[in-house]
Parts: sequence; structure tokens; C-alpha cells
Amino acid sequence: MTRNVFRLMLVIAILGLIFAFSQERIVGGRIKTTEPQWDRKDNIIMVSVPGLSWERFIQLYELQGTTTLLVDSGMVGLMNTNSAYRRQIEHGYVTMNSGFPAEASREIRFYDRDAILPYGKQALEVYRRYNNKEPLGDYFILNPRHLHDINSSGMSESRVGALGEELKDHGVSRFVYGNSDVYLGEQGRFAALMLIDKGGSVSSAFVEAIIDSDSPTIFRTDSQGIMDRMAEQGKGVHLIEYGDFVRLEAIYGSIPLSVYQNWEREFLLGLDSLLEGVSMSMTPTDILILFNPGLIGNEFNQAKWLTPLLVYDGKNSGFLSSGATKRLGLVTNLDVSKSILALMGIKGQGLGQPFIREGQADVYLLDQLYFETRQNQLRRTPLIQGYVTMLILVMIVLVLVMLKKHSLMVLTPYALYVLLLVPLAYLLLPLLGVTGLWESILVTILLTLGLVALISFSVDGDYLKGIIVIAGLTLLVILLDLLTGAHLIITSPLGYSALGGARYYGIGNEYMGFLVGGLLILACGILQSHRRLNPLLVLFGVGGVMLIGLPGLGANFGGLLTVSVAFGYAILSLHYTGTVLKKWLLIGGFAFIFLGVIVAVDVFMVQGSHIGQAFYTIKEGGMKALGEIIYRKASLNWKLIKYTVWTRVLLTSVFIVALLVFLPSGIFRRIMEKKPVMATGIAAGVIGALVALVVNDSGVVAAATAMIYPTSVLILLVSEEIIQVKRERVV
Repeated sequence: MTRNVFRLMLVIAILGLIFAFSQERIVGGRIKTTEPQWDRKDNIIMVSVPGLSWERFIQLYELQGTTTLLVDSGMVGLMNTNSAYRRQIEHGYVTMNSGFPAEASREIRFYDRDAILPYGKQALEVYRRYNNKEPLGDYFILNPRHLHDINSSGMSESRVGALGEELKDHGVSRFVYGNSDVYLGEQGRFAALMLIDKGGSVSSAFVEAIIDSDSPTIFRTDSQGIMDRMAEQGKGVHLIEYGDFVRLEAIYGSIPLSVYQNWEREFLLGLDSLLEGVSMSMTPTDILILFNPGLIGNEFNQAKWLTPLLVYDGKNSGFLSSGATKRLGLVTNLDVSKSILALMGIKGQGLGQPFIREGQADVYLLDQLYFETRQNQLRRTPLIQGYVTMLILVMIVLVLVMLKKHSLMVLTPYALYVLLLVPLAYLLLPLLGVTGLWESILVTILLTLGLVALISFSVDGDYLKGIIVIAGLTLLVILLDLLTGAHLIITSPLGYSALGGARYYGIGNEYMGFLVGGLLILACGILQSHRRLNPLLVLFGVGGVMLIGLPGLGANFGGLLTVSVAFGYAILSLHYTGTVLKKWLLIGGFAFIFLGVIVAVDVFMVQGSHIGQAFYTIKEGGMKALGEIIYRKASLNWKLIKYTVWTRVLLTSVFIVALLVFLPSGIFRRIMEKKPVMATGIAAGVIGALVALVVNDSGVVAAATAMIYPTSVLILLVSEEIIQVKRERVV
């Protein structure tokens, strides 16, 4: 009777999950269209404001000035500031120029043609000597080759200058105004990096600041001078850098906090005034883009990696998104160059996609999304490290207890339940509205222990059934989340991070690994008990391929190959008696067919996921483009193998599986005889993990999580066999 009550509670919990997932999510959810909707513009006026964090943007909005009107009648979103190296201003500019993650050097200096260098040489003369050609603009870097060199590695060529080159080739002028110079400090004139051509030049620049004897920063942006100079220029792309927050940050700690806050407000008012002047001067064929190119001060450690983006053209409004993120309210800095080109009627290359507008913008809904994603990033590292540490220690202790045949082996199932339920608890944290680190730890503990008790009472001592139930619950939650926009995965500590910028939609490699391992154990577990359900493995395999691979669901290319090979191995091992070579040829054929179907769906029906984008990139760039993609993903994987904590999980799991196959002697053979389907599932899980390691750009993460279910089941089965052998000997 008691167990029936617990089973009823389990059913109620599942129905509650389904109801919760059915509720509509607005900001941060999947967008409905990936088609950009822009008219061609004559002038693009960009206002770059380094130091304009989202918090400052909200302050600016609440001033009830021009910015408030622009936001309420324009388009607004959050922009990721990722680059090839950290997220500083200069790296952000050159990344937006390249359309690919790139980096710059703080030693880079721009000069006018007539500038005289410290050693008496004219800048134009030095440029000619360095480059053996004339600059194609009036404001340039002396040695652009250095910038190209630091962005070239292996098979990857530098794309620095791509945006400026496209604009130049189509007759679009590029103008730069303003700076972020710090008095008695560094020269901050990096804005031109965003618009340079491959020769390192822009059309012209007005980059002087004014001296304000009342301001503690001494230098201030010459807003009126910029407006006057811009009025003299022709049509094209105009980039204004408002650098006053950089100057203010440079003296933070050197002035009283009250003085800092007063001048922060003063500079916000100055920015609002500049935006008023720009918006008043606009024509119907002009567009204004306000953005922050990168982080300053301690913003990186504070996880303020998403910055405000405002687009105003006088007639369109809504949330900003792009085909790269497929998330309402989220764009990447790689989308900026594609959007600039699209607004000028130019089709360019790069990883980004043009901006999309959708819905009715609400800055406070974006504020909620910003808060959730930032809080998740702040708690992410300690929660992952805590789980990984617990995972390794508990598995090692369980194996030692088994090898010593200690009486504590009776606790093995409960310890394994905890290890397998923590990822599920992490996935449910956003659903419960939990964001802080310590409350996340507390809720995870309570939720995990509660589920352990509920499942333990429900399985009648059949502990393997408990693991199967956990796998089923995890599958259900992931399925519901993917069907409703993957809102939980993007804000879960074990999901992908919108701030990290590696992925914005679908299923990340952490939960993809859990899903592949869990699906195998779930399918093989059911089939082990009900051998007449032979088609079950095929159905789960095809379902896994669709769930992980389809662009509207998991959109995970490496996961698609992983689940295809893993289930292909399991199915053929149980039902095919041919040679090993033929078996692997069939497995490869299955994977190739599934891959072809998913790519076809992506390209011809949905479009826009990274799978389809990679197909188009290879189609346009040929084998060279394919080589660059492989090199980039292999480089990332090798870097992660060397530095991520998941490498330890993978090594520990592989060692434990290898050990338990041989020790204690004869135990694994008994398992194969008693539970051949489950033994096949364990083997398929290990093979799937190896495939995940090879074919994913963060393969070590996917491989490590894919090993957790097979390793846990093997530990459980070995411990049960040891206990059974002891009982037989007593008898």
C-alpha cells in the first residue's frame, strides 16, 4: 500500500512537470522566424559605449529622457561579447569586424596620414615602407600584418578586415569619431578596428576629446564636435565611441564613491544628450545602433558578459534576436557585421546572422533574462566542480568497498541514485525559480534526497529498475524542455551558457551525454525484462536520433553521430551474427543515413541551425572550409581535454569499467549470462562515449557524461553479484 502511494506521488510529479512546461515562455524562448526583415539604409550610425553595462543601461532608460523614447519605440536585446581572447574592448571590435572570434593587441595605434611619429617620420611614409603600398583610407594602422598574424593559426586564416573590405568594395565610406583615452594613462583609440579593411585603414576619423577642468576624468567626449563633423561627411557607416565610462572606471577607487556615482549619472545624461542629437539628425533611411563592444574593470569576474543592444530606425520595434541564437532577446557580437552588411544590401561571410525583430519589446523582461543567465554563470563553476568531485570520490569509494566485499555495499544503490539524480535536480532548478548559489545547493540536496526516497520506495528492492526510472525521468524532462524552447537547459548549471556563447539552442554536450547513456540503459533495461519487445531498441534509437539531431530540437551534430553509433552497435550486437567488419560497416551506414536526413531537414525545411550553416560554409568554401571547421573543433577539444575537470570524470569512469570487467574474477561473465541485454547496453554506452570524444568540439565533456550511466549500472550489477555470491557460499 505504501509503495502504491509513492508510485502515485511519482505520477503526480510527472504530470506537474508536464503542466509546468506547458506554460508559455517569452524572453529567452525560441524565436518563430529566422528571416531578417530590413530595408536598405543610406546611413548606419553606431554609438559604441564601452562600460555601458546592462545595469547602467537600465539607469539610462529610467532617466526618462531620449533613450527611454528610443527603447520604447525601437528594438532592444542583449548581446554576447565573446571573442578569441577574454572580452576586452579591442578584442570585441576586431571580432565584430571579422565575423569570427578574433583578438587584437593593446599596442595597436592608429595614425592620420600627416601624423608625425616620435622619431620624426611621417605616418604615411612609414606605412608605405611596412606594407609596400598606399593606405586606402586617411586613418590607419602602420603594420596591419601584425594584426593578421595574431589571428592566423594552423589551417585558419585571418579574417580581420572582412567587414571594412566588403563595405569598401561596395563603395560604402567608413567614418570613426571619439575615443576612450585616459588622462595620464593608456590611449584608447580602438574603435576603428571595427571598420578597418584588410589594409588596416578607414575612410576618415575625428578622434579628439575635449578637456573638462570640472571632471575628475579631465578628458570628455566632444559630443558637439562629433555631431558637427558627422554632418560634414557623406553617406556611409559612422561609428561614434563614447568613452567617458572607461575614463571614469580608470579612476575608480581614487575618488569617493559619492563623487563616482555623481559623475556616472552625469555621463549617462551626456550619453542621452548625444543620442538625442543623433536621433534628431536622422532621416527615414538612417538607422541608429547603440552597443557596448566589450568589458572593462571587474566586469569579467562579475559575469557581466551580456551587454545592451539598441536599434532604432523610427518605424520598427520589438525584441532583437538572430538566426545564430534563435533566442528572443539574445544576439551575438558576430551578428553585428552581418547586420551592418544586410542593412547596406550586402551579403557577407561569417558565423553570425542578421538581426531579427520580433514581439513587443519590454526592457524589464530582458532584465529578468539578464539576471537569470548571469546568476547561472556565477553559480555554474562551483556547482559543476562540486558535482564532479562528488562523482569521482563516490565512484572510487564504491569500487573499493566492493573489492573489499564490505557490508557497506548495501548502500551502493542509494549512492548511485544520488549521482544520477543531481543532473536532474540541476535541470529543475530554473523551473523552481532558484538562482543563488547556496539556495541552489540546498534545493539540490533536498530534491535529490526526496527523489532518492521516492524511487527507492517505488522499486520494491529492484535497484536496477530505480536507475531505469531515473533515466526515464531525465529523458522526460529533457524532452519537455526541448519541445518548449530549452529554457531550462540554458539556465541550468549543467546546461550551456548564454554568456559563454558556445551554444544558444538545442541540447548541449553535458546533457547530450546523459541523454545518450540514459537512453541506452532505459531501452536495454526494459528489453531485458520484456524480451518480446524487440523493436523497442530500434524505436528508442530513432527517437534518440530525432531528439538529439533535429534542428528544431537538440540540434547537436556530434550527439547525432554518437547516438547513431551507440544504438547501432547495441541493435546489431543483439540481432546480427555477421563478421565484425560487416557490423561496423552497417553501423557507419546507419550513422551516414541519419546524418544525411538531418542535414536535409535543416537545409531544406528549417534552415539556420549550425548544422545547416556548416553545410553551406563547406559548400561555398570547399575542402578548405571543411578543414578549418575540423581544425577549430579539434583545437577546442584538445584544449578542454587538458584543462577541464570532466577529463578526470572520463578517466575515472573508463578505469572503473575496465577494472570491473576483470575484477572480481568471473563476476562480469555472470552478469553477461544473466543480463546479456544490459551488458550490451553498457558496452554500447562506452562505445558511444568514445565516439562523443572524437566527433564533438567539447567531446571530453560529452564523453564523460555519457559514461556515467553505463558505469553506474556496472557498479550496481557487480555489487549485486558479489552479494549474491556471498549468499550462495553461506548456503
